[in-house]
Amino acid sequence: MTQHKSAMPIAKEGMSIIVGLLLLLVVVFFVSDGMLDTLVVLGLFLGALYVFRTPNRTPAYFEEGAIVAPCDGIISSIEPLMCKGILQGECVKITIHTRLGDVGILSAPIGGTIEIVSHTKGMQLSLFSPKSHVLNEHAKVVFRDYQEHTVVLKHRLQRGNVAISLREPLDHTIELGQHYGFMAHGETLLFVPASTRLAVKKGMTIEASQTLLGYFA
Repeated sequence: MTQHKSAMPIAKEGMSIIVGLLLLLVVVFFVSDGMLDTLVVLGLFLGALYVFRTPNRTPAYFEEGAIVAPCDGIISSIEPLMCKGILQGECVKITIHTRLGDVGILSAPIGGTIEIVSHTKGMQLSLFSPKSHVLNEHAKVVFRDYQEHTVVLKHRLQRGNVAISLREPLDHTIELGQHYGFMAHGETLLFVPASTRLAVKKGMTIEASQTLLGYFA
């Protein structure tokens, strides 16, 4: 399987922030009379390096029909429901919470093509707010494999973070585990057909491109 390595150990979405903090650190170091200011800026700089890190991962080998984790985080719920949109009929929704300390890279859950991409700017309310699912910045990406299996992903941004980034264009061919975007802190809803044989459960910690979520039936 192809190894999807990042060209840089830092996500491009964080480069302007990191460079800005580095310049600020240099200025504060030479201008400030005390060490406290320098230590504060240094802490912010190191924190940004950690948040925007992109570890090189070789996607694990799985059999045909595999669905892998699109992001790092914790599975907060797995719910059966009736889908009325792209997925018609019975389906399963897997909710994944990506914490600020998790790797923010988004990876393709299946190989195939990107069928739909939408990105709506919005607010950054706490995800505990009942209005966050409507008002917060969110994005939708639909993947379809070569056997016409479909996975729908909805990303919702948590407050106080950089914008969601989607890197791959519509109708673009993508490999299993390939990076397609970045979200530092938020929630991902993954929808699959009800017939999918799941290999995960609520409360599990998962890693993008590394954790098997299940197989299409």
